[in-house]
Amino acid sequence: MKKLIILILAVAGMALACSAQSDRLFASLADMKGVQSVYVGKAALRFAKNVDVPVGGVELGGIVDDIESIEILQSEAPDVAPRLEKEVHAIIDRLKLDIIMEAREDGESVVIYGRVPESGDVLKSIVIESRDGSEYCIVFIRGSVRMSAVMGD
Repeated sequence: MKKLIILILAVAGMALACSAQSDRLFASLADMKGVQSVYVGKAALRFAKNVDVPVGGVELGGIVDDIESIEILQSEAPDVAPRLEKEVHAIIDRLKLDIIMEAREDGESVVIYGRVPESGDVLKSIVIESRDGSEYCIVFIRGSVRMSAVMGD
């Protein structure tokens, strides 16, 4: 009986690990040599929800409520950043994300992608891409962000 319980727990643990891995859009890219990565899951975001300190005049609680996870990848390696960028753009194309905003100045660029519904103020699956010379950074926000919460309305 103990062996059966241990086997069931082991299988359940593997299933949970696999489902957690599938939530990470850029998991395979995070393993590339020369890439630094950070993953913030739902549990950590629950802590931010309870923060009473406004950040830039915006209460975090209203924003992080519908965010499931945040992934950040960054590389400064001149040989890695272009490969990383190519893979990220393939993912952006696959998700059919729209350009929400693009800014460029003196070799630096920031592009924000996301899904924008026909009506309402909710952005979904937000990708923020930043390039400065050979440095490349990507931030993926899984979930929904209400623009009214960001704007403080």
